[in-house]
Amino acid sequence: MTTANISMTQQLQPLMKPSSVAIIGASTSPGKLGSVMAQAMSSYDAPVFLINPRGGEGMYTSVEEASTAAGHPIDLAILCIPAGATAASLADCAKGGVKAALLCAGGFAEAQGEGYQYEEEMQQAAKETGIIILGPNTSGYFVPGIGLHASFVPGVAEIPSGNIGVVSASGGVNHATCFRLQRSGVGISAGVGIGGGVGVTSADIVDYLAEDDNTNVIILHLETIPDGPRLVSAVRRAVEKKPVVAMVIGKHDIKEFAERHTGSLATSWHATRSVLEQAGAVIAEDEQEMVEMAIALEHQRLAPQRDPGIALLTGQAGTGLIMHDHLLNAATRFTQLRQETIDQVESLLPPMTFQHNPVDTGRPAINFWEVMKAVINDPGVSALGVYSIVESLVHLPTAVEESGALGKLPVVLGTDSITSSTDKVIADARAKRIPMVLGPTAVARGVKALARDGHAQWASAQPQVAASSTLASSLFDASPQPIPASDVQLVLGAHRDPVFGPVVTCNLAGTAELVSQPVIHLHEVSEADADRVIRTISGSQLLHDAEGHSKVNPAELAEILATLGQKIADNEDIDHITLKPVSVTAQGLKFGTAEIIYRN
Repeated sequence: MTTANISMTQQLQPLMKPSSVAIIGASTSPGKLGSVMAQAMSSYDAPVFLINPRGGEGMYTSVEEASTAAGHPIDLAILCIPAGATAASLADCAKGGVKAALLCAGGFAEAQGEGYQYEEEMQQAAKETGIIILGPNTSGYFVPGIGLHASFVPGVAEIPSGNIGVVSASGGVNHATCFRLQRSGVGISAGVGIGGGVGVTSADIVDYLAEDDNTNVIILHLETIPDGPRLVSAVRRAVEKKPVVAMVIGKHDIKEFAERHTGSLATSWHATRSVLEQAGAVIAEDEQEMVEMAIALEHQRLAPQRDPGIALLTGQAGTGLIMHDHLLNAATRFTQLRQETIDQVESLLPPMTFQHNPVDTGRPAINFWEVMKAVINDPGVSALGVYSIVESLVHLPTAVEESGALGKLPVVLGTDSITSSTDKVIADARAKRIPMVLGPTAVARGVKALARDGHAQWASAQPQVAASSTLASSLFDASPQPIPASDVQLVLGAHRDPVFGPVVTCNLAGTAELVSQPVIHLHEVSEADADRVIRTISGSQLLHDAEGHSKVNPAELAEILATLGQKIADNEDIDHITLKPVSVTAQGLKFGTAEIIYRN
């Protein structure tokens, strides 16, 4: 849903900031969807009209009647009626000037059978009337800052206004995520459940939130993707302004369940995650990590940098080990503190503590803030994770303030204690706009998000490598070179992904090829992308020497991948290309056989 030369803010204004609302299928019977929605929307500070063909006290029989009585068109209609009645209702809405509609009902394509006909009729009605559709099959959306709660889920009104925007494929996940943020003491700018996505898509809401001044970070939950290039473009635009944290469902075969849920098939989990990461998103493994990453990024962001350095400060050794282990598993770089920093830390701490990185203070003392100051002043530290159980001598938000960290570099705080104690310290941290989470793993996830977003910003700014016609000739026309069996060997490829279009792939040859997923990228490749391939490929240690230096030249790999991808992009009749094996040598890459498979 895009209109040339009109911002997404303007296009979605009738949905996200409606001047008036009509609830279709409103009811006075407690428990009915129309009654629950009417109650939820009573908080909205704009006219809300209740519509029911049978009439009743305070109700209108049609949207046109309500519009006439109001003396102006109605922006938004919320349809709390069955799927089979939706198309006719949209036609009635158009008579009242409705510009956007929320369709709560299921029973469309995701239900199969007659649902296909209902969806076809609904889409035709939307096309004829020009009404923007959110849904169907969604539990709604909300914008707490303006009291807009278009949701039939209890408790939504308790979610505070904040600076995290949520867009979810599922209405249920949208609500669950926002409730989890609320329990963490965090508010949202908007929470939108896409549902069937026949009109407004996740990409549309990402664009809207990217333009929204009240949104500092975007949470993106995905199940299916109707238009891969459109989503990638939206994420790229958003990341230029603010972080995007994405979680993709579908690691295992969930196609049948996904189709029943949203009416469309799930795409490749591996491809989606890889492509979104290439676009600049920070990838979360689960809903809890998604929330913790967003909290860390809500009010702070690293400047673009190739390889951010992380430091950890802990008041308890065991929790420091948990954070350290998590970040090592995530291939996050730990800063090697300067000797001057270590000397300063040693002067502040007892001798039995660990004074390098992570820095273990032992039980936090009153000089905890001085230790923090020493660490943040080390020029190699890009971001700092701090954890301590609530202690009488140390108040973490105050320690951050006293250390001078605020405004100097990003910090993520973590703590644990009884609920009354953690609630208080989290509230104090929020008041100072310092992210605070519960547990050491949550701290690690937060600083990991900061590091990955900083790298993503840097990588997104790197120029793409052009395909080489000379290289193309050597790949597809020349005889294969002899490949010694002892060499480390790669398999490079390109194919046309059904969702994202031309993509390139890289994997280790041999057993790894059979048991691991290849790294997947869009066919536009930079040296930074090639470097990521080398670092993240299964068995990547084989591509590095004993000192950790890559045996593969990223520029050379990028040129080959770009050339393979361009071959696919330029030739619609090619299904896929495989270059196998590609030998990694001290003199560069040697190519084996290029196999081209045509569609017919």
